[in-house]
Amino acid sequence: KVLELYAGSARLSRAFAAQGVSAEAWDVDYGCENDLLKESTVQSVLRELRSGRVCFLWLAIPCSSWSRARRNDGRGPGPLRDDGDCLWGFDHLEGKDLARVQEANRLVKNSCRIIREAIKLHIPWVVENPQKSRLWLTPQMQQFTRQGAFYNEVHFCQFGEKGRKATFLLAWNLSDFASIVRICGGIP
Repeated sequence: KVLELYAGSARLSRAFAAQGVSAEAWDVDYGCENDLLKESTVQSVLRELRSGRVCFLWLAIPCSSWSRARRNDGRGPGPLRDDGDCLWGFDHLEGKDLARVQEANRLVKNSCRIIREAIKLHIPWVVENPQKSRLWLTPQMQQFTRQGAFYNEVHFCQFGEKGRKATFLLAWNLSDFASIVRICGGIP
């Protein structure tokens, strides 16, 4: 079975199911029992991994507060983090911005717990996030590369999406994964 966490529209799960592979999509949009901020949900995912039925794990960790789209350019909201000492959020944040950063930090930490369990169980996994996401700078993601995970760049225009959407897929225990990765031939 495939587990797709932070599934959104569950496109990946539907694609696996169309090929006859059992797949489960987990996303807070499907109900509070799928909220990976909740310890009970994390425990449910860990139990599922330990069941021996999961052969692949995909995590599309929400990127909103990790995005570089928020910058100090006067045309929109400023950044919530930087690339250095404030990678986990600026000290001056308050209100909704502080809550957004704290929530995103918890999702990453919970996701890393799940990934560590998948590694322990030798379950292949992929983390999806924009190419320029600050998520890739976290010590946790860098540690996974030291454990054999590797980055693959993919452009979603190659899969029928509008626009390039340069994305990194951090993959572990997937020797043939690079064969499905596609990038644009030119700048859209």
